[in-house]
Amino acid sequence: MAKALLLETAHLLPMETSSVPGTQALDEQFGFLIGALDSLSDAVAIINRRAGTLYRNRRFLELWEVPPALHEARTRVELFEWILSRVADPDYYRRTVQQMMQSRDYAATDVMLLKDGRFFERQCMPQYVHGTNVGLVITYRDVSGQHAAAEAARKAREFAERAAALKTEFLANMSHEIRTPMNGIVGLTHLVLKTPLNETQKAYMGKIQACSAHLLGVLNQILDLSKIEAGEATLEHVPVRLRAVLESARDVVALKAAEKGLRLEMEIDTGIPDNLIGDPLRLSQVLINYLGNAVKFTDAGHVRLHAVLAAQDGAVCTVRFEVLDTGIGLSEEQCARLFQNFQQADASTARRFGGTGLGLAIAKKLAELMGGEVGVASRPGAGSTFWFTARLGKGEAQEAAVDGAGAQVAAPDLRGVRVLLVEDNDVNQIIACEILAETGAAVDVASDGREGVRMALAGGYDVVLMDMQMPVMDGVAATAAIRVALGRALPIIALTANATAADRASCLAAGMDGYLAKPFDPAALWHAVVHWVGRAEPGGQ
Repeated sequence: MAKALLLETAHLLPMETSSVPGTQALDEQFGFLIGALDSLSDAVAIINRRAGTLYRNRRFLELWEVPPALHEARTRVELFEWILSRVADPDYYRRTVQQMMQSRDYAATDVMLLKDGRFFERQCMPQYVHGTNVGLVITYRDVSGQHAAAEAARKAREFAERAAALKTEFLANMSHEIRTPMNGIVGLTHLVLKTPLNETQKAYMGKIQACSAHLLGVLNQILDLSKIEAGEATLEHVPVRLRAVLESARDVVALKAAEKGLRLEMEIDTGIPDNLIGDPLRLSQVLINYLGNAVKFTDAGHVRLHAVLAAQDGAVCTVRFEVLDTGIGLSEEQCARLFQNFQQADASTARRFGGTGLGLAIAKKLAELMGGEVGVASRPGAGSTFWFTARLGKGEAQEAAVDGAGAQVAAPDLRGVRVLLVEDNDVNQIIACEILAETGAAVDVASDGREGVRMALAGGYDVVLMDMQMPVMDGVAATAAIRVALGRALPIIALTANATAADRASCLAAGMDGYLAKPFDPAALWHAVVHWVGRAEPGGQ
C-alpha cells in the first residue's frame, strides 16, 4: 500500500537521474524513504488527497497501539474508527479531521487526551510538490511526561500562591488580634505615667512600657518581613540629612550604652555629598538594628558608627555604613548563619540576650531593596564589624529633610476642635479620649459604624477617627455612607489594628483620608488630627 502511494505521486516527485532502470531507482528511493520514516521517534501519517490513500510509519502503529488485524487495513475508515475509540473526546477528533480534509491549507497543532490518560501532541501540515497540494502529513508525539511536569508545576504554583495567601491572611488576623490589646497596654501605660506615682510604681510602669515596646517591635518585624517577601515593601525617595539620620539612630541606643558604660562614637566621611535622596526611615531601621545588636553584645569598650563613600557614579553614590564593636565576637560558622530568617549565632545567644532572629534578615532585605549588600567581619573575643551599603541619589540643596527621628512633642492646642471617635472597644475609647483630652479637643464616641454615620451626618465635627472592624456596620461601609451624604468635606482617619499594606490600601480606597495603625503613639494621633483639621503643629506657632 505504501509503495502504491508513492507510485501514485511519483510523477510529482523530483527524481535524480540514474543509469539504473526507472523501476529499480524508484524502489531504492522508496526503501530509503520508508526506512527514514520508520526511524522517526514521532508517529507519522501521510494522506494522498488524489488517491485517497494513507501511509503510517512503524511508530504510528506503536503509539496508537493498533492491533495486528488493522496493520494492513486497506481503507482509512477502519483505522479512523480505531483512533476514535482511543481518544477521550471523539467528537473533537472527528470535527478536526473533517477540517483537515475539507481545507487544503489547513495547518494546526493541538494536544489530545486519550482515554488511557496519555496526552498526544498532533501537528498537521499541508504538503506541496511543485506548488501543487498533494496531501497532508500528520505527526503525533506522546507529551504525557511534559504535560505531567507542567501540571505538577501548575499545582505547585497554585499551592505556593495559596500558602502565601494563607500566610498573609494569618499575619493580618494575628496582627489585628495582637495590636488591639497592645493598643490598650501602650495607651494605658502612657496615661498612668501622667498620674502621680511613687518611684517604685514609675519603675514598674517603665518596665511595662519597655516590654510592650519590645513586643510591638517583634510584631512589626514579622510584618516587615512578610511585606518584603510579598514584594509590598516600597522605598521613599526624599531628601536625606545623613548626619541627622545617624545621630537619631545613635540616640535610640544611647541610654542603654550609657548604662553599660560603653563609648558611642560616630564618624562620617567628608566625601559623602551633603544633599542625598533616599529613604531615611529604612536607613534608620537598619542602623538601629546594627547598633542595638552591638550594644547588646558588648559589655566593655566602645561601639562606633562609621559612614564612608564607597563609590560614586553620576547622580548616584554608594554609601557604606559600618558598626564596629568590642563585644563577644563571632566564629566563621556563626557568621554564616546570620542574615537568615529566625537565625541567631547559636541557641545560647537567644537564651541569654533574647530576640527573634529576624532583625538581621530584615536588614539584609532592606539593604538589597536600597540596591546594597550586607556583611560581617568578626572573630571570637575580638568584636565584630557589621556593614551594609545603600545606593543614594544626589539631590539639590535642601531646606528641610526627613531624618527618621521620633522626637518627643508636646500636646498641640486643639481647643474648639470636635472629634468623632467611631470605636467599639471600650479600652481604646478611653485611651483615645484621654490622649485627645490633653489637647483640649472635644471628643464624642460612637460604638459602631451605624451610630457613627448617624452622628457624622448630624454635623458639627471637624474630623472622624474610624475603626475598621466593628459590629452592626464596619468602618469601610460607614465611610462609604458618610461619603455619599457629605462628599469629601469631612476628614476621616482610619484608626485600626489592621496594619498590612492591603489594609492601608483598603482604607484609602473606601474614601478615608488618613491611616493610623494601632497601637498608636500619642504624638502620631495628635499629628494626624492636626494635619487634617489644619491646625499648626506643636511648637510650630
